[in-house]
Amino acid sequence: MVMFHQKNFIIKLMENNFLIKVQQNPTKAVISEAVDYIAQQIDDGNMDAVDVAVSLAGLETLVKELRQRIGGAVMDEVAKYPKSKAEFRGATISVVDTIKHDFSHIPQWVECQEIIDKNKEIQKEIEEAEKKWRRGELPVKSASSTFKVQLSK
Repeated sequence: MVMFHQKNFIIKLMENNFLIKVQQNPTKAVISEAVDYIAQQIDDGNMDAVDVAVSLAGLETLVKELRQRIGGAVMDEVAKYPKSKAEFRGATISVVDTIKHDFSHIPQWVECQEIIDKNKEIQKEIEEAEKKWRRGELPVKSASSTFKVQLSK
């Protein structure tokens, strides 16, 4: 059972001015210092790892959604700078264009893609059949464990 009597990690970061430090000087070194501090607090039993994980999931969602929401405004602002690249508080921010080419007008490419798609489908069918009938006998290529945090609505 997890006990939540320790201070929330955001409060700990605020008490030690890490949020201000990261905001004023968002360098990898400052962020690493904050990470080391929180990890040590968890190791010392002053903070709960599960509580931190849940708070991080919330922050990750906040960052992702906010980044999407302000993306257009950021790109508009950065586009005003030479080569659409600017420096802010030691960080470089630039507009990155991604181009995906369409080769579907080349008959040889279409033919090759059809072969790839068909072979991927056959490969998937083989894998599913093998997992179904020989689960314990199959060699393990790799395995890992992690955790998942699902936030409420």
